Amino acid sequence: MLKWMLCGTLVTLSSVVSAKTLPCGEPNVENVEKIESKLYKFVISQTCQVEKSTEWTDLKAGMTKVLKENGVIRQTQTDVTHQEMTGVKMDYFENEADTGHGKIAVRYDLYLVGNENRVLLAASSTKIKATSHAENTKKVGLTVDYMKNDQGVTTLKVTKDIDVKRPWIAPESVFRDQSILGITKDLKRIVKQQEEMIDEL
Repeated sequence: MLKWMLCGTLVTLSSVVSAKTLPCGEPNVENVEKIESKLYKFVISQTCQVEKSTEWTDLKAGMTKVLKENGVIRQTQTDVTHQEMTGVKMDYFENEADTGHGKIAVRYDLYLVGNENRVLLAASSTKIKATSHAENTKKVGLTVDYMKNDQGVTTLKVTKDIDVKRPWIAPESVFRDQSILGITKDLKRIVKQQEEMIDEL
């Protein structure tokens, strides 16, 4: 296990049994990029098909419930536009998490917006408080994107965008591989949470 790296996870998940509401493809490593001397960006996504009919208002309520269960919404702005959709902007504080290699608490700018064909949760960290090896997490981003096509089929794409500093002691190849494994694990957990939320709608 990689002990120097932590990827902050918005809406941390409990273990759930899959109800196969979301048949998914394999996680896709969209980008691994060295952006500074020892700072790396990892972008990993997973796409699923939603087999249960869902409405924008139901998804919004379900996502808001999950956020409240896993953190604190300090402030909300209404009638906000993001990516040409309207909704709310939140100042969101995620509960502190202890992964065994450091504690981390993340504050986010979070948008929850939508229209008749799309619902989007987009979050970007504004402050990270961490201890031990978790301090190497420098930026956390998450999108949860529900999109309906012209045939009425809804897909879900969850994307994690993480900036992590490589410790000097870590070989680059090992750091990259283990970082991808850790982020992918968190990504799958978020997808499971979305599945559980949809099952409850």
